Amino acid sequence: MGREQEHIAVKPTMQADTAIGLSVMNYLHASTLFTLAWRPMGQLVDIFEQAGYTGMEYIPNHLLSGWQLLLGNVSQYTKNYVTSAHQSWNGGVRELLPKLRKREFANTGLAIASCISMPERERSLGHIARVRKVVNHPLSIVVYSNEEQSDLLSQEELLMQPKPEEYHGWGCGSVDDFIQELEKSGKHVCLDLVHFRRADKYGNRPFHPWRDHIGKFLPITREIHFSAGRYDQGELPFDSYGEFIRLLKGDTSTELMQMLRSIKEYIHQSGRNIPMVTEIPAGVLYRYVAEHNTIHQRTLHRSQFINLHQRIVQSMREC
Repeated sequence: MGREQEHIAVKPTMQADTAIGLSVMNYLHASTLFTLAWRPMGQLVDIFEQAGYTGMEYIPNHLLSGWQLLLGNVSQYTKNYVTSAHQSWNGGVRELLPKLRKREFANTGLAIASCISMPERERSLGHIARVRKVVNHPLSIVVYSNEEQSDLLSQEELLMQPKPEEYHGWGCGSVDDFIQELEKSGKHVCLDLVHFRRADKYGNRPFHPWRDHIGKFLPITREIHFSAGRYDQGELPFDSYGEFIRLLKGDTSTELMQMLRSIKEYIHQSGRNIPMVTEIPAGVLYRYVAEHNTIHQRTLHRSQFINLHQRIVQSMREC
């Protein structure tokens, strides 16, 4: 079982007690439907622990594990394993159909699957509030800034991700202006290492170059989203799949790993142990396996999922 597995050896460059969790999105894919996604929550926790993770970020969903957590039909150990939550990105059928007609989705299959497997954005906040009562401990809860927030959730627990859309939507003229608006909102930051670097649909990158701005956000950051292989964000100004491949090899020269190094230096200097969550879609793991396997397979096997994520966690700790 996962709780009996030996811990992966780590270098002292990252504190051994730095929490590295994974997002529910990491196992939501057609290739994992019959090998991972259908499993009860307790079994999933064992698998995640074998992969080297210390917790998970809950995203409301209609899978067995999602309903178990929502109804409280899980062990206390599993409740303790849930460390954060993320509002659903599903805009519902009314949003889905017009965007499908206009071909606005970067990944149409993912958009349709999300509409089926997740509650709508606003309803998902109620799910999170219920799970918050089930686990009975504070959660870091990532929400979208343009959505009405549930009164059932504590403002102190709400996080938002700095994105180019919010920057321009708030009419900010500088990063300092944006941080002031953040502070007015009362929310803390979840720093997503893809959103922080990407452009909006007009090509604007307000936080570029990242080295000039990341230090301003870290003091108000409560969670890091370590994202690689993100094919759901459309065309990016960097090679996210390439960063994923080099991550598996332990290559620390990528921009992603340089950002991680800067974060770890801040953690070391400040003494603040900021938890991290990996957001690495299962589809990109399946693509990697398909490219490196001589035998065609339709699913991502449990052992492959564990092995690849062990390598990811080890690379993060040894960076």
